[in-house]
Amino acid sequence: MKKGLILILFIICTLSADADTGDTYVGIQTVWATAMKAPGFGANLQEDLSDNCRMGFSINYFPKHKEITNLNGNLDTCYYFPLNKLWRIGPLIGLTVYYSWWKDKMTEGVLFENEDNTYDMKTGLNLGAGVEYLINDDFVLTGDCRYQFLSGENQFLLSIGISYYF
Repeated sequence: MKKGLILILFIICTLSADADTGDTYVGIQTVWATAMKAPGFGANLQEDLSDNCRMGFSINYFPKHKEITNLNGNLDTCYYFPLNKLWRIGPLIGLTVYYSWWKDKMTEGVLFENEDNTYDMKTGLNLGAGVEYLINDDFVLTGDCRYQFLSGENQFLLSIGISYYF
């Protein structure tokens, strides 16, 4: 099912006939992970596949919270629908990897519970929506809300950021 959804979104993106491809976006963002109840920050790199479809990689760092530090990487595709000249909104689908590490025995009640090691890694699927607001010819305000299905542990990840495109 997951592979089928990803394949369908990639096919939709590649079928865009009048593609203005090649725009690259570089940005920074703040993030909030609901299951961990922890703030973080990150960076992203995105490339237009067509006029409305974009693929991107983002990495988010969550500083030590409840004795655990987290790193989250995402590879996503978003198909944007223009609402007007300034606003775009669209569905998001992708893959995620969550890497966590800690010094000693893990605290109870956190996202990952692996007491035998000092690290844990989970993989999963992202499903959500993204929104953009065009500030000017070079900058875009971005935001997304994604539900991360992580190997038995799920959470919402909310992000707000700004991107420069060239």
